[in-house]
Amino acid sequence: METDDKQLDSNFQNEKFINNNREHLMTNLDPIIYCAKQEIPLPANDESGPSRNRGNYLELLELIARYDSDVAR
Repeated sequence: METDDKQLDSNFQNEKFINNNREHLMTNLDPIIYCAKQEIPLPANDESGPSRNRGNYLELLELIARYDSDVAR
């Protein structure tokens, strides 16, 4: 019985890990998909930290991070 409990816990942890990775992946893909649909470029000329415009992808990701602490990390 204990082995079954460990297996269920392991399966739950794996499923949680997979779902977390899917959510993280989609959070990163959504700005790319948005830019593609709008036919706007992803990068900017200067994507460094102090730049005022770091490109559409990074700016959209930063916007999402304002409302999602996981993305901000």
